[in-house]
Amino acid sequence: MRIINVHNVNLALAEGLNMINHSGVPMESRNGRVLVIPEPVTTIYHNPQMRVVMSPLRDANPFFHVMEALWMLAGRNDVKFISDYNKNIAQYSDDGVTFHGAYGYRWRAHWGFDQLERIVDLLRKDRNTRRAVLCMWDPLDDWEQASNDLPCNDVVFFDTLRGVLNATVCCRSNDMWWGAHGANAVHFSFLLEYISAGAHIPMGFLRQVSNNYHLYPDVLPNKGVEIEDLADDAADSDPYTHGISGGRTYMRRQADPLPGLVPLIESFDSFDLDLTKFMADSLSTDMYEDNPFFHKVAGPMARAWAYYKAKEYGHAFDQIDQIVAGDWRRACNEWLQRRRENTRVARKQD
Repeated sequence: MRIINVHNVNLALAEGLNMINHSGVPMESRNGRVLVIPEPVTTIYHNPQMRVVMSPLRDANPFFHVMEALWMLAGRNDVKFISDYNKNIAQYSDDGVTFHGAYGYRWRAHWGFDQLERIVDLLRKDRNTRRAVLCMWDPLDDWEQASNDLPCNDVVFFDTLRGVLNATVCCRSNDMWWGAHGANAVHFSFLLEYISAGAHIPMGFLRQVSNNYHLYPDVLPNKGVEIEDLADDAADSDPYTHGISGGRTYMRRQADPLPGLVPLIESFDSFDLDLTKFMADSLSTDMYEDNPFFHKVAGPMARAWAYYKAKEYGHAFDQIDQIVAGDWRRACNEWLQRRRENTRVARKQD
């Protein structure tokens, strides 16, 4: 078992890339050449709310990460909403309408009841319970299913230790570049924050146990860049801490201080209603008094994305300026700046 023990997702990505670079075993797979760590890898996030990947070379799409996490918490499995933020995701649907293994749907509807509701109730009754288990893998539906979308993250255990609620995510197969230290860090930190708020237990550690931890070097979006350079970029772009990772001190390059993180949930009792309202009209400028995350973070992000798709960059940046959370605001701004610059370069080349 390998352990990545870090404060946030940027340092986890840096350590993971260094681990793959030094210990990855080359193998062939149905998706091409892959580097695999020959034993499970556990990532422990001490501050799971520090979940925004900032590396310019990783170039993570912050709009997609937030909207997919909210889409999951809403229990959705439809292609339409989420493919607006990432058109490539539609290829994993078997029928073009829904996803077979959508995490959120499995959390809240797949078995005919809401697992999140029951886990919150269980933890409220006994915060020390060891039975707070969330399932995503369904043996009847998944073992013999010829689907493009089988759950990779399969079960989550919640436990209360030293007064805080922790989550342990068990993953059968994990692409560390796209999944583990990208989208998964957002999905499951949102999930932990939701259960924590519902159970009235402070949020603790997020752990992800990846049974098959791998990287496809041939599909990295930055051809010709060495893995160790990607690791350095991930660490150097971390906005959260002067962290120490892998025996090496990573110092912040970004001098602009980040305002306080905006909590996902301030009123658990009204959160699901607010979430349903937001998912129905994410472009609305309505105020969400009980859960300001929607009008302080998610709403401006949704409107900025709509303007970006319409190629109205000025209006998109105006919306990004309204994002109160400094980490998401910076990530959206830098991601969109890269897109605008690429557009300018393409125009010059025409």
